[in-house]
Amino acid sequence: MASSTLRTFLLILILFMARSAHPSFNSCEKTEVEAQSGGFVQIWQNSEISCDEESRTDSFEAVPVNQSGNPKMLYQLAQSQDTTSDQQRLLEDDKAFTEAKKEGTVDAMQRYLATYPDGIHAGEANIILVDLYDDLAYAQTKDEGTILSLARYLILFPDGKYADEVNAEFDRMQEYIAFAKEKLSEATTSNNQVSSPTALDLDSSEQQGQYEDGTGEFPVGTQFQDCKRCPQLVVVPAGRFTMGSDSTEEGSQSNEQPQHQVTISKPFAVGVFEVTRGEFRAFVEATNYQMGNACHASKGGKWRSIYERTWENVGYEQTDEHPVLCVGWRDAIAYVNWLSERTGANYRLLSEAEWEYVARAGTTGPFHTGNTIASTQANYNAKVAYGSGSTGSYRRKTVKVGSFDPNSFGLHDVHGNAVEWTQDCWNDSYQGAPNDGSSWQSGNCDLRVSRSSFWSFPPTQVRSAFRMPLDMNLGRYDISGIRVARELAP
Repeated sequence: MASSTLRTFLLILILFMARSAHPSFNSCEKTEVEAQSGGFVQIWQNSEISCDEESRTDSFEAVPVNQSGNPKMLYQLAQSQDTTSDQQRLLEDDKAFTEAKKEGTVDAMQRYLATYPDGIHAGEANIILVDLYDDLAYAQTKDEGTILSLARYLILFPDGKYADEVNAEFDRMQEYIAFAKEKLSEATTSNNQVSSPTALDLDSSEQQGQYEDGTGEFPVGTQFQDCKRCPQLVVVPAGRFTMGSDSTEEGSQSNEQPQHQVTISKPFAVGVFEVTRGEFRAFVEATNYQMGNACHASKGGKWRSIYERTWENVGYEQTDEHPVLCVGWRDAIAYVNWLSERTGANYRLLSEAEWEYVARAGTTGPFHTGNTIASTQANYNAKVAYGSGSTGSYRRKTVKVGSFDPNSFGLHDVHGNAVEWTQDCWNDSYQGAPNDGSSWQSGNCDLRVSRSSFWSFPPTQVRSAFRMPLDMNLGRYDISGIRVARELAP
């Protein structure tokens, strides 16, 4: 009630002051703004105000105005004793603001303010501009998805529209980073040591070496497991191959060159399949290994951390027979170290050269399937054809390991399904690369080479020579998994 009374009093006071301030309100029956109808306002066009109806020399002109009939503009028109050009300027000011507001962009508001820095809507335009900058800053923050982008928003807009939401996400990320640092420190200190294998883990019927022949060696082509929930392995032969791609190969990249000869001097064992969720689960459960609660996914060409995206929840349905994803390089190292301790054998990641050697399996074309590939042979984005091949299915998710025929070495899914970490540091070309199959431990070692490819990649990125860097410090990626290697007895 008091608020309503005060509002009424203020309105009366404003009207009284207006009448006192201008003769047209004081003693004339008609105001300068006579009427507004249908988007037009009738304006008195006179140089002198007279209350004598007979002596009035003024006329009316219908002028289009903002449909809302902006009160401030109308009042300024009524108070103006200038010429028609001033009235026209006020109308143009109002029209320019209306158009800028309708467009609703930073550029539009900046254009208005540049044209009318002291315009009748300048104050409101500045408020809208700040609001638009707030929206843009928030959108960029969401797109980048990093703690630095969150901090930047809070510095620029401490009381912004989205400040509460950004503060909450900033606090959550700080907690996650602190947790990750603690776990990394623990892993570094203890080297992720685990308890000795139990009878349940390692049956006497599956002891290491049962497949070795009389000379203590594994025959090439032998498939075996060191324990019940260990990856299935196959022995691949020693050999020599040409690593990289020719520049004429469709999809070839400069980082796949120069081509060079690599010699693999002795047989070794490699995973028949990519490590499955079930096999990785055995490691997590046995060691209580902490995998965190976030994973990086590519959005709009940028890697963004997605909260609650984990190896058990990659955003679509998987079973324990699917390849494990959301695994970081350090997680992969922890896993192979655990296998080594559990079995007594020497497990590790493949070197990049070893990976391409076993993927090609004696072939020299873009794929182990030949000069092209089809969706009946691998899981990739087959909406795009390669070479003389045809388009096919695009499944938009992983499939169970071993869903397609193996290459001639007995390996499945070297093209598509999941990206696989290798030991190697990243280098932009093969200049100076090892030629003995060993891992390349110089270059940018914050980035590690990943091989194979993901189910969403086109065929040019499914080739045997295709390689890409992933940042091991960024953490886990929803495309990355593991394939293991194992040394054989000397």
